[in-house]
Amino acid sequence: MARMIPQSAAHDSSGAETWLFKKLEKLSDQYCVLHSLGSMRHDHKNWSEIDFTVVGPEGIFLIEVKGGTVGRKNGAWEVQRGDGKIESLGRGPFFQVGSAEAATRKFLQNRFDWIQKLVMGYWVVTPDCVLSVDDLGVDSRAVYDANNLHISAESLVQ
Repeated sequence: MARMIPQSAAHDSSGAETWLFKKLEKLSDQYCVLHSLGSMRHDHKNWSEIDFTVVGPEGIFLIEVKGGTVGRKNGAWEVQRGDGKIESLGRGPFFQVGSAEAATRKFLQNRFDWIQKLVMGYWVVTPDCVLSVDDLGVDSRAVYDANNLHISAESLVQ
């Protein structure tokens, strides 16, 4: 089993985050998974948080999880929760995870030369819906949605 830090999902985690936490903890002991990792080294804001940071033999992968039905309407990202309430997602999950990945990469590369050779990447996970947004703000190769929940945690980070 992966080393999970903390050992259980945060008390305010969404159902989608808790689901992914349980899936990621099944990774082998070669992995360390940091849940709800905060960063004060972000270029665009004073503080940011990423749902999961997976460190393993393949590299470092950051994961942003969005529960509910996620989409883009008139250029704006939004999510419809189970109670029908629609909330704005600001710049959207790809901006959130992509900028967090860039900040993490910059932070590590400024401290360790060997990081230059390390694979780093990111995923947006929407287990409650199929993310059917097709525009320049979406990296379809970095989507793990309701269409492919059968993929193992190992395949997600390899």
